Amino acid sequence: MKNKLLDITLLLLIAQIGLAQKDFNIWHISFQHGISINFNTSPPTILDSPIDMAESGATICDPHSGELILFANHQSIWNANNNILSNGTNLEGSNSTAQGTMLLPHPCGCNKYILLENDIGEFPLSLPDYGLSYSIIDMNLENGSGVVTEKNIPISNQISEPMIAINDTSNGYWLICHKIESYEYVVYHIGNNGIDQDVKFLTTNNYVDNPGQGGPCATFDGSKIALGQKDNAFIEILNFDINHGQLESDTTLLFDSTDPDFQFAYSVVFSPDGSKLYAADYGHLYQFDFLNGNNIDRHILYRRDTSDIMAAFLALQLAPTGQIYVTEDVYSDNADYIGVINSPDQAGLACNFNPFGLEIPKIARAFGLPAINKSVFAKNYQPFDYKVDFDIEKLDSNEIRLLNTSMNVDSFQWDLGDGTYSNEFSLSHTYFDTGQYHILLTGTNKFGCQKIVDKLVTINDLLVSSKFTEIPDLIEIFPNPVDEILNITSLKNIDEIDLYSITGKLFYTYSEQGIQHIKIDLKGLPSQMYIVKIMINKNVYLEKIIKI
Repeated sequence: MKNKLLDITLLLLIAQIGLAQKDFNIWHISFQHGISINFNTSPPTILDSPIDMAESGATICDPHSGELILFANHQSIWNANNNILSNGTNLEGSNSTAQGTMLLPHPCGCNKYILLENDIGEFPLSLPDYGLSYSIIDMNLENGSGVVTEKNIPISNQISEPMIAINDTSNGYWLICHKIESYEYVVYHIGNNGIDQDVKFLTTNNYVDNPGQGGPCATFDGSKIALGQKDNAFIEILNFDINHGQLESDTTLLFDSTDPDFQFAYSVVFSPDGSKLYAADYGHLYQFDFLNGNNIDRHILYRRDTSDIMAAFLALQLAPTGQIYVTEDVYSDNADYIGVINSPDQAGLACNFNPFGLEIPKIARAFGLPAINKSVFAKNYQPFDYKVDFDIEKLDSNEIRLLNTSMNVDSFQWDLGDGTYSNEFSLSHTYFDTGQYHILLTGTNKFGCQKIVDKLVTINDLLVSSKFTEIPDLIEIFPNPVDEILNITSLKNIDEIDLYSITGKLFYTYSEQGIQHIKIDLKGLPSQMYIVKIMINKNVYLEKIIKI
């Protein structure tokens, strides 16, 4: 069967195929006996997990290293050490909601995360705690173990099972949902301050009943979304404007309940280049190919019969490898499997679906797969790396250079540990006493979030005397305080004169030999304390002066 699909050529022109980011490189899945799949290894490694997840679960990893940060199910949230976070239990999700749990980095980029939970699978819906909610996790707290600082903040109790997140253009997210017992889609915006009050709606011709079982997906660039509905037996394609958060019906209903070969769509997922859409009902695995002009070619990749070891196809999800994973219910006493579509951009059987692609322990029973924000796989995606850091370079025994290596920071404040402060980006500083100094750099980003980095520097020796002893009678410095012209005279030849701010910044240097008198013009310099360093015959003399 072939069906119309509008504007699919545009989608193919802007499809992205790179899976460079590692935000979802570790999955925690299955119920009865939890397992994790680590995509940082090749082939992926399977390990035990404390999670119990039928359909609803989520993970989030470091986008550069792929190291696990958090994982959650419908009730609890764990850190990378498999420890439940403080205040991380009694979440209001449901173990029977398809893709009902989702983790997103907080828009502020300050090591916080947003956890979305949807418990529409629970009844009765009239209970006040039920519905779509979100929580805030702060991984800066409890020495990096994390704390749920805000929990179960309600959004709506009229949302069906499917929800999908797409990056906006300002480091926030669009959250796309569908109302229960309705023809209406709902688009929420998630920003630095949580869920915005401006909610957008779209009414289509397709009805979603209660609870509206099924899984949605989006292309990498967010321009197309697909919604599969189990109980209503349809797949719907819509256009999405990520700049304004507007949905537009594509007017294409791929398959409905009148199609004798199509039972329902529990889960759908686009291929990496957006040219194929895969769908699973319990007995079939389908591919819909958009490359044939305005027509859609449907391929049945697998059809179960009564003698088959394969009992059912369940969830579909795009893996970090660029493959598509398919959870299955298998008639076997010895093992269970996750199917793998190895080349999902290829048409028909060339996509190379292997129903026995990944063997997992039989006790695990994989069902749902983690909800993933596929925007991170787009070629032009750049994570908001809000980083505060600096390097210390030793210039002399008591002089250092502080090299700022921060990213996405709007303002800085240095505390150099000796009573000196600065808001320069990078700077040099001279210490006038031995000892250990804690250097603190505070960086504030555009959202008002702050990070503080503390590093220790040790001054074991001084290039100059640490004590401001009296200048000997052979040297005279005047006037002090000084307004514009500072005079320095000496009975012996001066080898070098340097003028530093109290922070160690060099403002003036003079090293001509054989001079016994010099005038230094301080006009235009800030009114503050300075240090004059005078070198005569390898002897160093220091004097504090006040510029008024």
